[in-house]
Amino acid sequence: MLLIRNLGAALVLAALILGCVTTYKYDGQTYGDMNAAIQAAKNDLSSQLIYIEKSPSALDRRVAFVIPDRQRTRERGVVGADSASLEAAKYVTEVLYISYQDMGESLRVSEAFRSVSIMDSTDPASFSVESGDYDFIVYLDLVDQETAQWYIKGTVSGGPLSLPVDLGVERRFRKRDWVKLVRAKAEELDSTEASQRGTSIQSVQ
Repeated sequence: MLLIRNLGAALVLAALILGCVTTYKYDGQTYGDMNAAIQAAKNDLSSQLIYIEKSPSALDRRVAFVIPDRQRTRERGVVGADSASLEAAKYVTEVLYISYQDMGESLRVSEAFRSVSIMDSTDPASFSVESGDYDFIVYLDLVDQETAQWYIKGTVSGGPLSLPVDLGVERRFRKRDWVKLVRAKAEELDSTEASQRGTSIQSVQ
């Protein structure tokens, strides 16, 4: 059996292998078809976007939102991936991957920044961009099954600052509160970024 914890929603996922039959679990429901389970995960994550509060004005900054690619997600984030069946490991990897994407989509929906570009990398922590293309990098540093954290850093200087998901908050509001934290930390970093650019923080109405 493969087990993993969804960082954004704290859901327990499982792919249970019994003989030649693999079943897939998501949020307490069991599915006999992997695609059906993945679709259930997508629907669940999408349904939570309605709780994201739109910012009254966007920070005039561009964000590169970098998540682990599928290879790193499987190698670092899936418990028992080496001994699991291909289908079981693929399922847990895919649900984790789309949950990471969903965090970026939550940030985009909030309209807290001028733009949010979602991309993946084999090593998000060392991902770099040209400072003229983006102002901040928000990334998930997935070290192993027990060590993973979101961070934000400036492309010129500043950071990284941690962006923990508050698991004490009701599940449907976790991403809402996390998005507010990202905005607050970006404004904190921006004072350093702005001094180097010779500019000041601006909002887009």
